[in-house]
Amino acid sequence: MNRKVLLYYCFCSAFSTALLTRQAFAEEADYTSDYNLIEITEEEAKTLPNAVVIYKEDEITREIIPQYYKLELKQTTYGSGGDTTDRFKWEKDEESGNYDFEKLEKPDDFPKADITANYDKKENQRETNLQNEEIDHDFVGLETSDGAGGAVNNGWKNENVVLEGDFIGNSATKEEKKEEEKSYAAGGAVNNNVESSITSITGDFVGNFITSPDVSQGGAIFNGANYVSPSPIASSIGAITGNFIGNY
Repeated sequence: MNRKVLLYYCFCSAFSTALLTRQAFAEEADYTSDYNLIEITEEEAKTLPNAVVIYKEDEITREIIPQYYKLELKQTTYGSGGDTTDRFKWEKDEESGNYDFEKLEKPDDFPKADITANYDKKENQRETNLQNEEIDHDFVGLETSDGAGGAVNNGWKNENVVLEGDFIGNSATKEEKKEEEKSYAAGGAVNNNVESSITSITGDFVGNFITSPDVSQGGAIFNGANYVSPSPIASSIGAITGNFIGNY
């Protein structure tokens, strides 16, 4: 008889600023494919941002027993290589209690890095208004203040776009507007505008984020739509292949 496992993730992690809750019964559960699980005590779990509790049912007594683990990423280096290396770390904001993804500037802090990104500096540029293009490079630490797509902002009615590369630490921010207007930010890494299409995206998304005092959508990717018109008009993205870690 296979051992049934009750997984209950209560994970307010350094890899995410949100509280994620996940429950499932499973005959077999592969929850270690991307993470190392290091056993810790219940008291340690209360203080760590990347703590996981897994409830397992005892085969004999049927008692549900909690086991506590610290979750660590197996992969910490991203990018296709090149002449530049940046290092990032999730740092706790004491005021909000959230974890922000920040670039480490001082060499003395480099050993503390959670994520390392290797990329070609000349190719590392924001892409906008793409049409019938294949983009093949990494996007690291790019930012925009116009609130749309820190790394890629695919313009209106653009088609046949293929994106390949890792997206690490990109951001889209929008400052507060006039009192009667709202401020919008969408797509920390990729914003796909209304009636545009992206054929495929291949790459990992780590630590991308959006900032706006009013409306924020899609820490990693935002796929636009117009719900105001009589017939809603949407954009489209085909296959997405990659891992998403700590986008917010």
